[in-house]
Amino acid sequence: RFRDLLLIGLHRLLPQTTALGRALANPAIFLVFAAVVLLRSHPGSEGAYQAWLTHHYERIASVTAQFRALHPSLPRGARVLIVKDPFGDSTWETYYILQLLYRDETLVVNRLGMMSPKPDAAALASYDHIFSFEDGRVVELSRPGQP
Repeated sequence: RFRDLLLIGLHRLLPQTTALGRALANPAIFLVFAAVVLLRSHPGSEGAYQAWLTHHYERIASVTAQFRALHPSLPRGARVLIVKDPFGDSTWETYYILQLLYRDETLVVNRLGMMSPKPDAAALASYDHIFSFEDGRVVELSRPGQP
């Protein structure tokens, strides 16, 4: 509804902006536009936003470096299970980090917290690597039947 009002107001102010109005009608572009407007209309929040951004990207960089140190490369199509995700059970950061790090769209990345039902011993044995996030560190766990 807010978007519709914005489009009507924009068209009244600048009738020649029909293309801009259609672009703003795209929900993704509208959300980015709204975020920029809100950040600019609340300049006091810029510091908090920058602090959050710095903390979040430092964490992404740290987790990426830890995976790279454990395994500089993985075989194409490897199966990976994340037991305890460094970013929480309901996010996709670890999935995308691994996809981008290893540049492999065939890489299978499952997160235990999002799986239902949970894998049994036979299913666990099918994974090439099982990782967890313990005490701020990415660690590799052994699979059933391996030391």
